[in-house]
Amino acid sequence: MSSITQRIKFVWEYFVLRLHRSTKPPKLDIHSSSLVDRYVRTPNGTWWADMILPSLGYSVRLIAPGSEPDAERLKSFDKVAQRVPALIKQSQLEPPPADDGWGNKPPKFAIDLARISSIWIRADGSFFLTFEVDTNDIYMLAPCFEVSPSMELISAEWCV
Repeated sequence: MSSITQRIKFVWEYFVLRLHRSTKPPKLDIHSSSLVDRYVRTPNGTWWADMILPSLGYSVRLIAPGSEPDAERLKSFDKVAQRVPALIKQSQLEPPPADDGWGNKPPKFAIDLARISSIWIRADGSFFLTFEVDTNDIYMLAPCFEVSPSMELISAEWCV
């Protein structure tokens, strides 16, 4: 096969057939727990689970360091969720940007009515909360709160 034919074959397979991309989704490392039912271990030393928090009444993605959920972490998740109304009042979050950077306009939004999408507990005990903005997943920005281990608001801003 000539070098020109090899190049054409490579370009065809790479750009047209996309053979360089995996067609299989990554396999999740799913486990069972009496605390959260099902959770996923990640390769970077964290776990995540979708769980209904008692203080919220709806499902939230919980993410924490470690290999599996424990009761202490779950109490911390619920404790920070209980503080959300006070954190929202402290936040003085600006209105959503008029453009998310991809040309999408924001939907009508009120932070005090927003649902929490995910709560991360970091290794140092601080929290990172993201909120849902657009149920159609078109607007790419969302409010993100950083909260100290003592449950005080550190920052509130719009992030990807």
